[in-house]
Amino acid sequence: MKAFLVFLVSISLFNSSSFGYDSQKEQDQDRCYLESQPINWSGCNLYGRVLTHVDLRNANLNNANLKGADLSGQNLQGANLKNTFLKNANLDGANLSKADLSGAYLINADLRSADLSYANLYKANLNRADLTSSDLSNANLRNSILVSAVFADVNLENADLNNAGIWNLNLNNCKNHPLCE
Repeated sequence: MKAFLVFLVSISLFNSSSFGYDSQKEQDQDRCYLESQPINWSGCNLYGRVLTHVDLRNANLNNANLKGADLSGQNLQGANLKNTFLKNANLDGANLSKADLSGAYLINADLRSADLSYANLYKANLNRADLTSSDLSNANLRNSILVSAVFADVNLENADLNNAGIWNLNLNNCKNHPLCE
C-alpha cells in the first residue's frame, strides 16, 4: 500500500510539462494556422509553408520563421516582417511596399520583381539575395547587409543606402541612384 501511495504522489508531481510539452505553447501555436483577418503569426514557425493563397496585407509576421516559404506573388503590403527569418524564401513578384522588414534575415531570398517601394529594410541581411528587376524606390536600406546580392535592373530612386554593408553587389543596369553610375 505504501508503494502504491508513493506511485500516486509521483504521478501527480510528474506533469506533462516534464516532457517539454506546454499546453499554453501549443494553444499559441494553434493561432499560427488561423487565417482570420488580421493575420497574426508573430513568432510562428512557418518553415517551408506555401502561403500563396492567404491575404497577408498588414499581417503581423514579426519574428516568424519563414525559411524556405513560398510567398511568390503574395500581397504583403504594410506587413510587419520585423526580425523575420526568410532565408531561401520565395518572394518573387511579391508586393512588399510599405512593409517593415527591419532586421529581417533574407539570405539567399528570391525577391525578383518584388515591389519594395517605401519598405523599411533597416539592418536587414540581404546576403546573396536576388532582387533583379525589383522596385526599391524610397526604401530604407540603412545599415543593411548587401553582400553578393543581385540588384540588376533595380529602381533605387530615393533609396537610403547610408552605412549599408555593400560588397560584391551586382548593379547591372540599376537605375536612379549614384551607385548605378
